[in-house]
Amino acid sequence: MITPGNVIGDIELPSPFLMAPLAGFTDNAVRTIALEFGAGLVYSEMVSAKGLIYEQKNTEELLDFRGADGFIAIQIFGSDPDAVAHGIQCIENKGNAIVDINMGCPMQKIVKSGSGAALMKRPDIIYDMVKDAVKITQKPVTAKIRIGWDNNNINAVDCAKAIESAGASAVAVHGRTAKQKYEGSVNRDVIASVKQSVSIPVIGNGDIKSAKEALEFMDETGCDMVMIGRGAIGKPWIFKSCNMALSEIRKGKSIDEITEYEPCADEILNTLKKLIDLTVSYKGEKRALLELRKKLSKYLKNTSGVKDYRKRLYEAGTKIELMGIIYEYCDKLSRL
Repeated sequence: MITPGNVIGDIELPSPFLMAPLAGFTDNAVRTIALEFGAGLVYSEMVSAKGLIYEQKNTEELLDFRGADGFIAIQIFGSDPDAVAHGIQCIENKGNAIVDINMGCPMQKIVKSGSGAALMKRPDIIYDMVKDAVKITQKPVTAKIRIGWDNNNINAVDCAKAIESAGASAVAVHGRTAKQKYEGSVNRDVIASVKQSVSIPVIGNGDIKSAKEALEFMDETGCDMVMIGRGAIGKPWIFKSCNMALSEIRKGKSIDEITEYEPCADEILNTLKKLIDLTVSYKGEKRALLELRKKLSKYLKNTSGVKDYRKRLYEAGTKIELMGIIYEYCDKLSRL
């Protein structure tokens, strides 16, 4: 049964469809565009508690919220509750609506320090970390976990209970173990068990690539909201599609009857132009070009000649060249 919610703590979100943080992708320009397409909440790229404490330049750059009018969460990671609390104190006036603690990142460079998904081995530390965070900030605190460390240690329910009892306002659950990383299937049954075990909102996450999949996820797990990550890369209109589909469900349509929103070539062109303009404005042309090559290529559909367009994007040396390639691609798309 689909029973979406949109409240985290005292914050009422405009939509139950959230954009997940993705390192190297969800920068300010990407977040701004996601919000314009109807994302209910967007997250900063994961920032280090110690990086905040020591005012590291690269950490501060991740907290650039210029132009992103909407609901933003800062996601922080660390292994020590005191350090995480101190880091949260450093961002109290950054303009974010929500503070999220990452307890689910499976990458080796994160877990080897005891951060990210490694925290799921220590529910006692999870409790202390959330409790200290709640004490230090006036903003709602949430946490993101996985279903467990590996298939022999599925403890998302216990971790979610610890997070709730420590005072968190919501918990997000990715439906894989840390050992799976991003491979294999998502276990929605465990997320459903988490939803049945806690009273705070549960945000489901994992392999959502369409509005239909988002609503099926909600239907199967009972989760209040869903968080979309890789499914939104190169396709920010997925949030518009999800919101439109939910409206259709509320009018009596079944999930199988919903319509997926597909943008026309002009809308894709305008989105790409905005992504280029914002990224160059925020980061300067030289750095923007390096980052935009990867991001823009994700927007290109698998049509005839797409490999050539991607190759040319990676070879482009100026903003004008990038714009020319995008105009040419979208013109071709409009004639398909």
